[in-house]
Amino acid sequence: MAHPVLLVDDEPWALLDLARTFPWEKYGMRVVGQFTRPQEALTSILRLRPAIVCTDIFMPGMTGVELL
Repeated sequence: MAHPVLLVDDEPWALLDLARTFPWEKYGMRVVGQFTRPQEALTSILRLRPAIVCTDIFMPGMTGVELL
């Protein structure tokens, strides 16, 4: 069973690169969500309870540290 991963970055291009570049499946992980707004990501974190959250630190409205 793959470990769920959630990705958060306010830059859509960075989010796409992270999702496509890292071999998630090779390491037993599966991306279950990708968000450009940390507030939406927080709702999904509480609902999905992913094993891993990869987030940008500097985002408008809520930093990655505040999100975690």
